[in-house]
Amino acid sequence: MRQRRVAQPVTEATQAEAQRVWQEQHQAEAAARTEFTAAREREAEAERHATSKICVGHVLQAVKAAGYGSLYGFLDDLVTTKDQNHSSQVSQMLISHGDELLDSIRSRQPEVVSQWIGKVAGNILVEEGAKLAQHLRPPHGQSVTTTIENFALSKILADAEFIAPTVLAMVLCILAQTTNEKASEYQTTMGIYLLACGASRSQFDVLNHAGICLLYRSVLRKIKALGEERLEELRYIVKRHMFMIIWDSLNFAFRVGQQRLGSNDHFDNGTTATVVVLWGFSPGDLPSMLPVLEFSSQIDLLPTLEDVQNLEALQRYHIEEILLDAYPVLRTRFRDSISGPPSILSIPVHTTSQDLAPAMPIDESSLGGTIDVFSTIFRNTLKLTGQDIERHGVVICAGDQLSASLFDKATASRRDDVDLLDNLSRYGKEQLGIFHAKVAGTRMTVNEHWGTANSKALWSLWKINSMLGRKPMTAGWKAKKLPPFRPSYELMIDLAPPANILDGCRLFCAKGTVEKWIESVKDWDSVRFVAAKVHKELCSARNIPKLRRQPAGKRDPIYENIKLFNRDTLTLLVLRAAFKRGDIGAVLCVISHWMVMFRGTGRMPKYADAVFRVITELKSMHPKLREAYLMNWLANLTGKLLGFKEMDLLQEHQNFWLKIIYNAKGSNRTWAWLGMISVSIFALRDVIRRIPFNGKSHTNPSTATDVQRIRDHLETNKIQTFWPERENNDCAVPVRDLMEARAAYANTARAFKTFVQTPERRTAASAESDGAEEEGANYGEDLELDLGDLALDSEEFPAGIDPTDFVAMAREALAAMDDLELDENVM
Repeated sequence: MRQRRVAQPVTEATQAEAQRVWQEQHQAEAAARTEFTAAREREAEAERHATSKICVGHVLQAVKAAGYGSLYGFLDDLVTTKDQNHSSQVSQMLISHGDELLDSIRSRQPEVVSQWIGKVAGNILVEEGAKLAQHLRPPHGQSVTTTIENFALSKILADAEFIAPTVLAMVLCILAQTTNEKASEYQTTMGIYLLACGASRSQFDVLNHAGICLLYRSVLRKIKALGEERLEELRYIVKRHMFMIIWDSLNFAFRVGQQRLGSNDHFDNGTTATVVVLWGFSPGDLPSMLPVLEFSSQIDLLPTLEDVQNLEALQRYHIEEILLDAYPVLRTRFRDSISGPPSILSIPVHTTSQDLAPAMPIDESSLGGTIDVFSTIFRNTLKLTGQDIERHGVVICAGDQLSASLFDKATASRRDDVDLLDNLSRYGKEQLGIFHAKVAGTRMTVNEHWGTANSKALWSLWKINSMLGRKPMTAGWKAKKLPPFRPSYELMIDLAPPANILDGCRLFCAKGTVEKWIESVKDWDSVRFVAAKVHKELCSARNIPKLRRQPAGKRDPIYENIKLFNRDTLTLLVLRAAFKRGDIGAVLCVISHWMVMFRGTGRMPKYADAVFRVITELKSMHPKLREAYLMNWLANLTGKLLGFKEMDLLQEHQNFWLKIIYNAKGSNRTWAWLGMISVSIFALRDVIRRIPFNGKSHTNPSTATDVQRIRDHLETNKIQTFWPERENNDCAVPVRDLMEARAAYANTARAFKTFVQTPERRTAASAESDGAEEEGANYGEDLELDLGDLALDSEEFPAGIDPTDFVAMAREALAAMDDLELDENVM
């Protein structure tokens, strides 16, 4: 019987073997096809070469038959042909296949191509260098000031794209200067930049050999020329424009390398000044008659009802702004209903022009020193005569409280002098610097609300500062030194007020949390209602006397203290915003309250008297003089909205740069050097700003975490709720309502002792004795501001610039300045 054949099962091994066999067959077939294709291509290439050889031979024979002695002659005629048809064909060929032709030449003769590239590139550099040399050569007679102002690397790069596009701008500048030594715009600016940063003479030598900067001696000549140009420009300005003067003291610690008799380490006191063109007025517009101080005990001693109403309206506005900043969705939702801040008296937006006077080695902290300062400014620096002053009219002189006080004494001591320039009382009007008043107000507020260190009380500024882990600082009226300005200012402006206001919104929104209330709020009036409620219940002192009349066991001093703190810090917030937008009416509104509060401290009578005098004199001034005083109380260097700042802050910036960046170093640093540098200090600073340097970008750290930490503390401990049973309430020390504390002082005879008219002629001795009352920790005296304080000015240190890095760049270079020697022939 025939057996059936049984199929073998297919295993993975058999499948793999079949796959391998198939792949080998497929690869063999592909290799055969590739070899066949390659053979056909070789045959075709050989056939093409044979054909090309025959064609080239025929063409060469034809070229010779046409009379050309060489192939070059034919190609030269072909490329340079004037025949329109032939030229068009050649151009199309070069456009379409020029790269391939150049590559073929380079592969055939690389050395020839390299030599040709070098030769052509050299010719291009020479040609473009000559063009750039002509472009960078300053016009004949152009001043150093104009050269520096017009210099910008970005402009050189942009111009180089058209003038010399083949090389970098700096290389071309170096090449231009080696071609023509007078083409030194770049080298001049770089030299001044290096000097401003404190580069050593050896660095100048190296960089000069590289063509990057001028010789050190040449740079000194440029600096001297720059100073002379700025001084001549200043003298031109003051004889054609109304101007005011800002002045302040400048103190230097001089160190000598080798001590000798008459040449030892010493501390020098000097004075700096800035001349500002008076905006909105022309020479002769202001009357020469200065105001006589007149006051009424019924009108001038306290803020007016209008002042009180305006301040409360501004405080309510800033409560709304705090809420909108914390929750931007409200601003988006009600953008059509939100209005700007109440405006009382705003300065029109304009650009303030400032020029610096040479630093003077005169100590202005005495009556004689003040007289010498103004004699030097008017006679020696500005070269003014009595006739010039008569044509000009009143000169406003701005400074801090001490400077204003000294100026007042100087005018009193020379009141009977016949020479107009010597008799400051006939044309000089002091102006209180409100930046210094702001610093004094900040320190007044932080001292009053600081509390007791290490106290168990659940709220005080000391408690908040410690809770946030901030650097410990000294504050309080019993402290032996002044509290630092910037930490105090930030704590009371950026951290505590937003937290307190937002916690108040939580208390009065009737929704439990601000977030739930924001989700449900339907109209802007509801937001304003809550803000007004917060202001009335938590930012007003109206019911403080009633609360403090309660028996000790029923009082809540923490609640009382924070209500007064909210009022005082909102006032500070109003002042900061008023400065930025140029609302001088709001500024007057604030200082009219501070006039009483300064007196209420018992420690700041000089500032109380100074503000009292300002407010009272403004009421009796000639209308034109009052307008000039108020419209030029703030500066705007940019001409932009929200670009205003205090006039005396300009002088603080000048002193900062002169002391920190251009500080005297070594035995050769003199007041002659400082006087020359000070005139050009902002020009030199701007040079540093325009030269790129490696620095960290800087942004202000967010305050959201700190504010939330304070809010949590307020909510947990019910700080802004009346709660006499609160833990450790007995540890809290009640703060004073400074408005109430000394409001009655104005009714006393002592308040007017400085201003009472007497028939006796005031002598220098009697003038010196005025204001000699002790103020404790030097309140009202000259401020010692550091980089952190001045860095609050966002215009001086714009966003994105780390002020510390910016200054450190110059400070590191200054370490080498001890070796710098001034050439007497240059100076």
